Amino acid sequence: MMQRRWSWPGPNKRPVYNFRSEGREFSSNRCLIVADGFYEFTDPIDPKKKRKDKWLFTKKDEPIFCIAGIWRDTPEVGEVADQGPSTRHTAGRASRVT
Repeated sequence: MMQRRWSWPGPNKRPVYNFRSEGREFSSNRCLIVADGFYEFTDPIDPKKKRKDKWLFTKKDEPIFCIAGIWRDTPEVGEVADQGPSTRHTAGRASRVT
C-alpha cells in the first residue's frame, strides 16, 4: 500500500478530484483507493442557503472500503491518485452533514 496525493493539478491549476469517465477506457494506471467514506455535495434543500449540502457516504457495517481510481505521474507533484469510473454507485448509507 502506498500513500499518494488525492488530486492532480488541472489546466487552470485548481485540483482535479474526479472527472467524467463515460466513453473513456482506463487500461493502465488503475488502483484501489482505501477509504472510510467520501463526500458528495448537492444543491441545498433550503433555497435560502448559499452553501451546498454536504453528504457523507459510508459503507454500512464495514469500517473501510475501496474506490476504483487511477494514478498518474505529474511533474508538479509526483504520483497522484484520483477516483475513477463507477464510484458514484457505492452500496452503503448517506447522511447529511450540517
